[in-house]
Amino acid sequence: MSVPTPYYDDGKGIVIYLGDCREILPHLPKVDLVLTDPPYHGVVEESWDNQWASDHEFLSWVNEIGHLLDNQLVDNGTVYFFASPQMAARVEVALSQHFTVIAHAVWNKGAARQGAAGSGVDITALRTYWASNTERVIVAEKRLNAAYLSADQNAQQQSGYWQACEGAKVSVFGQYLKSEFKLAKVTNTQIADLFPSKTGGRTGCVSNWLLGLNVPTAAQYQSMRLFLNGLNGAEYLKENYEELKENYEYLKENYEELKENYEELKENYEELRRPFFMDANDQWGQVWEFAIERDRKHPTQKPLPLISQIVKVSSRPSNTILDPFMGSGTTLVAAQQLGRKAIGIEISQAYCDIAIRRLSQQQLPLTEPLNGSKIEPQEELYGTSTVRGNKEKDFVGKLRKNTD
Repeated sequence: MSVPTPYYDDGKGIVIYLGDCREILPHLPKVDLVLTDPPYHGVVEESWDNQWASDHEFLSWVNEIGHLLDNQLVDNGTVYFFASPQMAARVEVALSQHFTVIAHAVWNKGAARQGAAGSGVDITALRTYWASNTERVIVAEKRLNAAYLSADQNAQQQSGYWQACEGAKVSVFGQYLKSEFKLAKVTNTQIADLFPSKTGGRTGCVSNWLLGLNVPTAAQYQSMRLFLNGLNGAEYLKENYEELKENYEYLKENYEELKENYEELKENYEELRRPFFMDANDQWGQVWEFAIERDRKHPTQKPLPLISQIVKVSSRPSNTILDPFMGSGTTLVAAQQLGRKAIGIEISQAYCDIAIRRLSQQQLPLTEPLNGSKIEPQEELYGTSTVRGNKEKDFVGKLRKNTD
């Protein structure tokens, strides 16, 4: 099979393919984030969720999907794979054959929700704890080699930044302090006694300095200098100290020069790391509380705020997000709103068309100006979208008719 023709391409990085993802995925470029809500297996009364005769058959299918996604994911990419409460543990095991699982999140749909459609539930009729108020999200990263390195560990090795910085800190600070302590014939314990903890005990600060794990402050450095200059006669120590200080300044000068080079290594390191950009407004625990979508276009449609948080936290603006079970297109809408590229694959043409309508509504498509507006029609400004590679003269108008 050759590279498939997109069912929809907005010309700005949002692409939809119609078909079975197992046939389409091998022909697509690598992506930075996989965010998908696949069939759960027997949860909703739809043919696509009841196509497996047994749990074993379903999990074999998940394993096949995992293998395909592994081939499509970049080395520092992340996978978010939704699952039902009943199957999540087994889905996690299946995915772990291909990825390193780093989190198992729970989507809590809210305490006020009752019943699958919000219509209420007879609590007294329950025969087990009600599971429909939550769903699971398996979060995983690329397993890079037999050593099972994480993306961050791989970034450290490939960039050389971590090793370079640690080596420089030891040579500039650690070796210098070791030489000075040896010259003055003092022990590490004597120096540590200069910097007691708040309770008067001894800390490990000196050991950390000598190992290069961190460096003394200017005040701490001055305290050590005063202490050492007061030992064994100031004249003797002063002479040797000035020589060491000269060497120190030389090392420091070289360190600053090296530091500029390390900044380049650091940029490379940050690019190689797995994206994860959380802020104070995000739900940072493993239990996420997002209200369900009431105006759903798909029976298992996820809330846009939930999907948007995942896209924002686990991708960069230049990244491409893949959803091989696109449904009504929520992942693509979130990507579009946040300035990412996205690829959606959906086996149902009807849901592909719904996704296209949602994406087009995000762009505020107009075939004629609003009343009183002097703005030219967007169709004239930006051109029309492409479906199956053919320009449709009144594409936006047709979408509007379909939504009336």
